[in-house]
Amino acid sequence: RRTGKHRESIDITTPLRSLKAATMAEVPVVMGMMNETSVMRRTGKEAIADFLRRKTLYDAMRPSGKVVVFDTSIPIQLAFYALLEHDMPAAPLWDSSSRRFVGLMSVTDFIDILRHYHRRGIPMDELSARTIGEVMSDADGRKMQQSLFLGTVAGTPIIDGVQIMARNRQRFLPLIPPDDARVLSILSYREVLRYLVDHFREQRRLFDDAVADLGIGQWGDKCLTVAGTAKLIDVLDLLERSDVSHDV
Repeated sequence: RRTGKHRESIDITTPLRSLKAATMAEVPVVMGMMNETSVMRRTGKEAIADFLRRKTLYDAMRPSGKVVVFDTSIPIQLAFYALLEHDMPAAPLWDSSSRRFVGLMSVTDFIDILRHYHRRGIPMDELSARTIGEVMSDADGRKMQQSLFLGTVAGTPIIDGVQIMARNRQRFLPLIPPDDARVLSILSYREVLRYLVDHFREQRRLFDDAVADLGIGQWGDKCLTVAGTAKLIDVLDLLERSDVSHDV
């Protein structure tokens, strides 16, 4: 600033030094918060994993749960109606001739079979008359998502059961008694999550993170959207390509 013939000097180094000092002082605070969040997430995972190791699949079974078993000789359409009537997401398949379980059938399986036969031009009336066994043995047909019956005993730790489902890309895990051709229950990720929410008690704040920060779910461009005019067959094809389950 000029004052007559003299120029007044302004010292800006002091405020710059103050700003830099304040900024540097905030860095440890931010880093400390990040480290605290990282530690909290790690200890949270460890606490949950330890809980799932101590609890068994029997603990996660619903007290009023029921199991509907389908013989492979019944019509596949009848099996679908039975799933809906009993509000069951899946049912074990029993082969009377071999006297063993040969897989699981879910609502998603029936929808996939409908789509597959629709593309082959096979009328619905013809499909509805076929038995589960005939559909499963069709060389050109649509295989069940769990065409192999892979179960485990109810005394298995929950974390081991979840790893079995993840390793074999299964949505359901039958619980069977040792040396017995019965199914006590059918476990899914939903039952495990329900049991965890109802019974896991931890004083530390392990669930305060946003689901997006934890990488749970799909966000932004990854979200599946369709127009209201989209054909149902195209929507179902999109769900299959994206590995989205129709099961409830």
